[in-house]
Amino acid sequence: MDNGKFRTTFQYLGFLPLAIIFFLGVIGQPSDDQIIRDFYLSLDSPGSWVWNTLLPSCNQSGISCTAAGSVSAVYVPSLSLNGTLPSSFAQLQSLQSLYLENNRLYGSLPTEWGSLLSLNKMALHLNRLSGRFPASGACCGVLHICLWRKTP
Repeated sequence: MDNGKFRTTFQYLGFLPLAIIFFLGVIGQPSDDQIIRDFYLSLDSPGSWVWNTLLPSCNQSGISCTAAGSVSAVYVPSLSLNGTLPSSFAQLQSLQSLYLENNRLYGSLPTEWGSLLSLNKMALHLNRLSGRFPASGACCGVLHICLWRKTP
């Protein structure tokens, strides 16, 4: 191998560790789009929530996003959604509103939700959920709406 080709190959290999670290960081954290898609796909039954697999989550009914494409609101009440609440919602850094009331959601509230810093509106009543909202000093600066009602 001549000296020029060796130098060029070596330069590219020098960037390889940085590229690997970058891609591992990107791959290690799911995107907001993937978190919402995973929630939809994890439901025992999506009820009447209409989902177009060809569109990103920000273009689905019931999902609002910031200009940067981060999920800011999930509004899917009264759609007969059947399943559990995903712990991955805690990774939705821009989530401000979460309306999942009057569905068939069951189980406990994920402890990871204690880190939802931007959440300020939430409605989960009329489901089969148990437990309390996870206590965290960092969570929910001011939670304006937190509707709870016992269900059978």
